[in-house]
Amino acid sequence: MNRRHILALGISAVALLAIPVATVLAEVPPGPPSTLYYGKVTGGVAGQGVVAIVIDGSRSTVCGATTIQTDATEGAVYAIDIISDSQTSGCGLSGRQVKFYLTPTPGTAGRLANETVTIPSGYSHPRADLTLGAPLSNLRSAPLVASDKVNY
Repeated sequence: MNRRHILALGISAVALLAIPVATVLAEVPPGPPSTLYYGKVTGGVAGQGVVAIVIDGSRSTVCGATTIQTDATEGAVYAIDIISDSQTSGCGLSGRQVKFYLTPTPGTAGRLANETVTIPSGYSHPRADLTLGAPLSNLRSAPLVASDKVNY
């Protein structure tokens, strides 16, 4: 065998060894959720959606969703997992802020909860009771019409 054949065999062997390593790394499952929040929802109704929005600087990411349930003693309640940063970039790292959006119900607009929480370090189950904030309004704009009498 000459040098080119030996070099080609060496490169082929390295490439063949790299394929199983890449396959194993691609199949590693993401980490578990980072935090589970739960509590009462004052003003919420059963079946209404709750969406967790994690804020990281000027970027926000939806990192969990659930629906409000009815509890015999507490009334309207929710429980929501904030997924980890390894599942979705921008989600559950400690120190990030979480806002809760409550989806529209028949006849009402969606609302942000008045409360904002901070993700603690490590997996935890902090209670965070929510109260509905003011209804969000749809922004509407009128089309602009050009005037033939004005030169731009």
